[in-house]
Amino acid sequence: MSEFGGPVRREARAAGAPGRASIVQQRSVFLGPLLLLAACASEPPAPPPQPSAAERARAAEGAAITAQLVAEDEIQKANEVADTVLELDPYAASSHLAAAQARSRRGVEDKDPRRYEEAVQHATLACEADPENPEPFYVRAKLQFDRKHYSRALVDLRRVLELDPAHREAWQLAAWSHHALGEPKAERAAWEALLAVAPSDARATCRLAELLLESAERADQERGKELLEQAVELGPEDDLALQGLARLRAAQGEPARAEELLRRALAAAAASGDPVRHSDVIFSLGAVVQQQGRLEEARDLYEQCLALESDFDDHRALGNLGFVLIELGERAEGRRYLEQALEQETNKRVCRRIQDVLDQLEEKRADDKQSGEGKGP
Repeated sequence: MSEFGGPVRREARAAGAPGRASIVQQRSVFLGPLLLLAACASEPPAPPPQPSAAERARAAEGAAITAQLVAEDEIQKANEVADTVLELDPYAASSHLAAAQARSRRGVEDKDPRRYEEAVQHATLACEADPENPEPFYVRAKLQFDRKHYSRALVDLRRVLELDPAHREAWQLAAWSHHALGEPKAERAAWEALLAVAPSDARATCRLAELLLESAERADQERGKELLEQAVELGPEDDLALQGLARLRAAQGEPARAEELLRRALAAAAASGDPVRHSDVIFSLGAVVQQQGRLEEARDLYEQCLALESDFDDHRALGNLGFVLIELGERAEGRRYLEQALEQETNKRVCRRIQDVLDQLEEKRADDKQSGEGKGP
């Protein structure tokens, strides 16, 4: 007889305690509803009912309103309308496109990457709902581009251009995607294709001209110069075209002419309300002013560039500001900016230049320290 043996169990049964069979029956009574719930939970939810014609019409109208609200920066209202649109017609591509656009803008405002993921999911549903429509694929490509997933963006852009070879925005986004991936030949081909569709596009003309000027072929360089002049004629107040021609004038040893073009570009970029474009022109103007030896003015321009909150490549302004400060005799401050620039810079040639200057500063500091110690008290 065990320490936990039979007599205790027999006594319990004798006292009317339930036996094993009775306990199993009670468990079945308890677990029955739970097992039923678990079985229900494991089944996929039923799809929403098909919308009526009236609901589809209201959803289409709501999708258009959502797009208008996004354009007007009424992002909260846009998301509220998009929610209603999805409830009315969860199957239409237009419903999911509206949700994708609203969610992506909300992600920008909230700085919440989950909103981007949600936007991509809705764009994907729109692609599946209407696979012969190029617009859902373009929206998803734009979302991928904005998240710096350039290769993924190009996959969708190829589909857009299969469906609509004259899709101007798709060619433009493809060109910038190839640019971001460091593929100049593919970028050039995309700009050429865009200009075949829209020959009066000043920005495409300007960017193609810049690529041609970087070519080793003299014929390409001459064509690039002609295209830059043409770009400014096509867009006399286009900041990108003006910047391109200004860079050419600076390279040709005409900094004063370059500065005049950049001041025109600065007014256009400021009026656009785009902080990236604004920062880019301020940086270019700072470089031309620095080239003319007006260091204090260049310093102010680079500081303005860095003060603007944008996705502009700050490392360029950080590096140039560092060089200017060193020339002005503020070596410690200049060194600090150069070190920040070096952390962000990816161009190997620029990195070597910055590192050379930092090494020289270190040698100079060591020499100064040694000279100070040699003089004694």
